[in-house]
Order: sequence, then C-alpha cells, then structure tokens
Amino acid sequence: MASTEADPLARAERLQGLDAETLAMLEHLVVQSQWNQSASDWQLFAREGRIHVVRDAQQRIVASGAVLPMGAHDAWTSMILVEPACRGRGLGRTVFEACLQDIEGEGRTPWLDATPAGEALYVQYGFEPLWRLARWQREARPATGTLPAAGATRAGPLTSLAALDAQALGQPRPAVLHDLAQREGSHLLRDAQGFAIVRCGRVAHHTGPLLASG
Repeated sequence: MASTEADPLARAERLQGLDAETLAMLEHLVVQSQWNQSASDWQLFAREGRIHVVRDAQQRIVASGAVLPMGAHDAWTSMILVEPACRGRGLGRTVFEACLQDIEGEGRTPWLDATPAGEALYVQYGFEPLWRLARWQREARPATGTLPAAGATRAGPLTSLAALDAQALGQPRPAVLHDLAQREGSHLLRDAQGFAIVRCGRVAHHTGPLLASG
C-alpha cells in the first residue's frame, strides 16, 4: 500500500450500489486485512458516504476506500484496504487518490486514522499526525452482567449524546451514532456525564465512542 508509484492500469471507480455480490467482495477484503469491520459498516458508508474500489481483470474488488462526510466542512477517509496478493502495485494509492478527489471536489477538509502501514503513503499527501491512536484487545471473558439493548434508546437521549460527541471530535456525526446504536446487538451505556456504545464487529466487540464530560 505504500508503493511510491500507482499501477498505470489500475482505475478507481465509485460504487453506485451495494448488492450482495459486491458486499461479499468488500467483506473479503476486511477478512484478508484482519480488520474488525462488518457488513453493517460497509452499508453505513454506502448510505451516508461513498465507496471507491479498484477491480482486477476478472472484476473482483482488490482495493477499497470509503468517504464519510462529517458536518458541512469535513470528511473522513477510511477502509483503505488492498488484497494481500495485490499489494506493492500502488492500488492503495490509486483508491486513496480517488477518495481525496471526492472530498476536495466538495470543498471539504480530509481526515483519516492511519495505521503504521499507511502512514508512509499519507504523509506524501501532506497529512500530519494530530495525536497517536492505539488499538487494544482483550481475550473474551464470561459476562458479569446483562446490558440493555440500545435499540430501545429514545431519540432525545441520543441527540444529547451526539452533541457531546461533536464537542469531543470537533465534527458532528449524528447519523453515524444513530446507526451504531440501533444495530442488532449494540448496547448504549450512559449516565449524566458520559456514554459509550458497544457493538458487534466481525471477530470482536468494539467499544466506542467512549466519552465523558468534565
């Protein structure tokens, strides 16, 4: 993915829909990359943003990237994935440039979270780190209690939580939070000063956002 030159034969395209076959190919990229995203995440990107892909000669999707607008001025770039057998050919660069052109065409500022493998690519486009993130994992343990399902959450509480999230992130994303909270198996934990969403991933539960005021 950090190749300095893009494959001259590679072309990125914006997906116009997300049928079962296309979704299966995108999920395969996630599995090959050992990421935790699920089909619901791809559906969120397709509904609220745009997905760009590169296909091989057999029309299989071998690289992906997603754009998710945030508020009126920003957009998040994510899901920059490349089939392992196709890495080193600049396909990550190709799909990433398609995402950047998409964002800049709307006059938005691009944001992203960078893995160590992706940093070498992103710095070439002028991106600079604001802070460092670390992904943590713990082995599964028996449940010690029962959590309420988030599906019963009323719109009022979620609206107030979205305001706290926007204050912390600097970008409003109420549609994203609503999607995460309403998924099957999601749990919304909250009190007067903060909240967290726990949701199902492909291989593990994901906790986040996790926020507290004060």
